[in-house]
Amino acid sequence: MTDALPPDTEAAHARKSGISRDDLLAAALRLIGPHRSVSTLSLREVAREAGIAPNSFYRQFRDMDELAVALIALAGQSLRRIVGAARHRWHGCCAGDEQWGAGGNCGRGGGVQQVGAR
Repeated sequence: MTDALPPDTEAAHARKSGISRDDLLAAALRLIGPHRSVSTLSLREVAREAGIAPNSFYRQFRDMDELAVALIALAGQSLRRIVGAARHRWHGCCAGDEQWGAGGNCGRGGGVQQVGAR
């Protein structure tokens, strides 16, 4: 007699025992892309990608709609960081340019002039 587990039991043992919201968000992000939206994802598909049983999904999210809202919030956070970084670069670079604003030179040599500096 062998000690091998039946295939379905082996798959269950290979699944993660604990999973976080971030793990499920990362799994969903791996599945979506330029030609695939979050609305086309299934719970089973996300669970499979995350390496968990489908029922374990419900420990972190009520349903796929709640996952979609969390993904949208994550995208919003990323967009805010990108826009904030661009604003920071623009203010640091263009603060003195007459065309762009007061302060710097938009990369055309020299540095950013400090307020009150001579």
